[in-house]
Amino acid sequence: MSDITPGAQKVLNLLGKYIYEDMKLTIESAFGIFDYDGSGEIKLSEFLDLLHRACPGMENEKKEILEVMDKDGSKTININEFA
Repeated sequence: MSDITPGAQKVLNLLGKYIYEDMKLTIESAFGIFDYDGSGEIKLSEFLDLLHRACPGMENEKKEILEVMDKDGSKTININEFA
């Protein structure tokens, strides 16, 4: 495998930055859809409503998913936990 030229490395760096920013915006946009009140956190009620619409029933699984995603135990999901 050959070494990457400085020009090619610059292009790769710019591409990586673009992809990162695009993914960040996508995650933030998705988070905003679920954060109904714009508080910066997805509350338990918002999360359960989302799961109820996406997959009716399965109450035990919904609570388990919340426990996995709610890393700090606050009963909310912030952007970092969501990502």
